[in-house]
Amino acid sequence: MDGHFFDNASEEVFLHVKNDSASPITVTIDVPAETDGLALPNLTVTVPNAQNRMIGPFPKALYTQSDGTVYVNTSAQTNVSYAAIKAGSKSY
Repeated sequence: MDGHFFDNASEEVFLHVKNDSASPITVTIDVPAETDGLALPNLTVTVPNAQNRMIGPFPKALYTQSDGTVYVNTSAQTNVSYAAIKAGSKSY
């Protein structure tokens, strides 16, 4: 894990990823869930250079770790920013 995570208690959180780098990046959302004892694949989203992506929401049964958070990994950290945004929240 890259050290990125957010609280998923509400299941109403979206992850906004802004890629200001010159290359595409890959965002990986860890999936700790299993089905019939088999691990499910992680969610991967490519964010092209100089673009943004909104990812989510994240159902608890699939994405929430035992500590109540969702783990986020990225292929690069330079010139990349993140924001966990709860649906319905206000920003000014």
